[in-house]
Amino acid sequence: MRLGERFGAAYTTQTLIGSKEKRILEFGHDSLSTYGILAEFSQRAVRDWVEQLVSQDYLQKTGEYNVLAVTDKGHLVLRGEDTPRLIKPAKKPAKVRKTGEKVWGKVDRMGGIQSEVRALIGWEGVDKELFEKLRTLRLKVAKQTGIAPFIVFHDTSLRDMARKKPISRDNFLDVSGVGETKAERYATEFLSVIREHKSE
Repeated sequence: MRLGERFGAAYTTQTLIGSKEKRILEFGHDSLSTYGILAEFSQRAVRDWVEQLVSQDYLQKTGEYNVLAVTDKGHLVLRGEDTPRLIKPAKKPAKVRKTGEKVWGKVDRMGGIQSEVRALIGWEGVDKELFEKLRTLRLKVAKQTGIAPFIVFHDTSLRDMARKKPISRDNFLDVSGVGETKAERYATEFLSVIREHKSE
């Protein structure tokens, strides 16, 4: 929407991850509020999500150049009335040494090790009252910036916040789904709600 529905999937992806590609700078799209909003994710991952949104009819490709446009169903997402179910891109299989010993790669940013993912998905240790306060703030921030709530933070991240209750920026970065970009944009407001809740 910020691009005026005038560009394709590749360009939109580059804008979302904060690419310094010449055309983006020439068009001034590096000044958009959504520029770099998904900078913590790879270009491959974001492009894959775009294609998933197309296949689920939240986006459509139009015209000779496959320009992206938001569908009626997609507008429900922008209003916070629907949430897409997006699948993480498959990770490359672990390399195996000649001895058969596994070489473990870097822990992926979105989930961590499997046991941690299972814990994050559930409600164990989550302060549900704080979770609802964080959801309210997320909706407010989303409306102010004109983006979908799940782009601000997914429910998994809000649950982890309501579980860990970080009060410093460093602790905030330990929350699932929080990278430097999101911490820079949202830490102040979300930490304020958490601190106020803890003091209550």
